[in-house]
Amino acid sequence: MGRRQPGRHPAARPPEHRSNKLMYDRATSSLWSTLTGGPVVGPLAGQGIELETLPVVTSTWGEWRRRHPDTRVLSLDTGYERDYREGAAYRDYFATDRLMFAVPELDRRLPNKAEVLALRIGGEALAIAADYLGRC
Repeated sequence: MGRRQPGRHPAARPPEHRSNKLMYDRATSSLWSTLTGGPVVGPLAGQGIELETLPVVTSTWGEWRRRHPDTRVLSLDTGYERDYREGAAYRDYFATDRLMFAVPELDRRLPNKAEVLALRIGGEALAIAADYLGRC
């Protein structure tokens, strides 16, 4: 999501809404959904405001470096005792089908934490199971 709303500065923050991480808008104390791009809690909720959706690129490191040779990478040597390797932070969470937070409704067509490719085209949403894409 882009920060294209004048005076709005969403930033990653731990709270969740329907098991979806939220961004915090310091200017209005609103909480924004990373899934919908809209505010879900606070004075901006329900006003039809939506952040501009920005594209996401999935790439190998080698391909990324080839296309963007001046890219800088943050060091894993932070001085803190924490495993920053890929997948380490949520390894235990993804090892089970249990959710960390309650959700109002479960969809049983896929496992709770199934990886999906989520698309929004012309206001319509589509989720395609990554397992299905792997079989194509």
